Amino acid sequence: MLKDSDAVALEFIPTIERFDEEVYQLLTDMSVAADKPLNWNVIFVNARQSEAIEEKLQASNFAAKQGGRVIALTAPMPAVSRLCFESGFLLDTLHGWAEPMALPYKEKVALLSDPERRKQLNEDAQQPSAFRGIARWERLTVGEVTKEHLKHFEGRSIGEISEELGKSPWETLCEIVVEDDLKTGLYPPAAGDNDESWELRKMLWNDDRCLIGASDAGAHLDFLATFNYSTYLLAAARDRGLLELESAVHKLTDVPARLYGLKDRGRIEEGWWADLVVFDAQNVAPDEIEVREDLPGGGWRLYSEAIGVHHVFINGEQAVEDGAFTEARPGTLLRSGRDTEKITANG
Repeated sequence: MLKDSDAVALEFIPTIERFDEEVYQLLTDMSVAADKPLNWNVIFVNARQSEAIEEKLQASNFAAKQGGRVIALTAPMPAVSRLCFESGFLLDTLHGWAEPMALPYKEKVALLSDPERRKQLNEDAQQPSAFRGIARWERLTVGEVTKEHLKHFEGRSIGEISEELGKSPWETLCEIVVEDDLKTGLYPPAAGDNDESWELRKMLWNDDRCLIGASDAGAHLDFLATFNYSTYLLAAARDRGLLELESAVHKLTDVPARLYGLKDRGRIEEGWWADLVVFDAQNVAPDEIEVREDLPGGGWRLYSEAIGVHHVFINGEQAVEDGAFTEARPGTLLRSGRDTEKITANG
């Protein structure tokens, strides 16, 4: 039983749809049964969905009345996803697309090259599904391409290119993707990058029902880049005047450390572990997202450096000096029970 274990928290994705009382009760029951806080994943802020977001946050109020603790994980940046027909991630949520996106490379290319079959594929994509909006092909922007003769398409929308070529957006998209061996990066418009959404984001950052985070630590490889959320928060808080620097640092360090009960970590205090980051407050920011081909078997991933981070100390040893990695590898695996305090749903 988790209640009697050294576990410190539960993490859960209940649904990508709206929450109802059944979801509230499920989250509450899990937290109460385990006697642990539960954080659910994830809020990407968009002011157009403010009502639905508040509806989901009511799960925290509902749980608190029954002795549970439910916390929403919220990303500090607008939702920017990268679609790629090679992996098919998220595209496979479109109606009828699960099997086509799982096809081997040659079969997928054949499918997208066949006018009749790809016509049917597009008709399927326009049917109701959770992410049908991504099938508005004209709104996609061509990001990275691998073939030199396609480079002139980078940074342009499929809609603009299709008008230039005199073809439909879907035909245009398929031809580019097939010609690029399915590796083309395609970007839907960023959701929640307006003044109203940033104001809502500020409110959530200061809401005790929320925890800033949602880093995928690079796990989504070619689809999502939230691993740079810490430098993104610092830059956005500064440039938009949303948080004082001290508050932003506190929310990135001490707040999650206390939630998970990490012993002697999360703040600068005598006798605690010397985990320190020295950065330029006026310039700290995430660098541009790039593609790196450094995974086993020739695989690749999205990557971003940090701007303005000069030194990093882990357990008192310098791991980054003048913005470059040193040879030191002082990190250690933290284990619940050994490296954590006992955590319950009520602290």
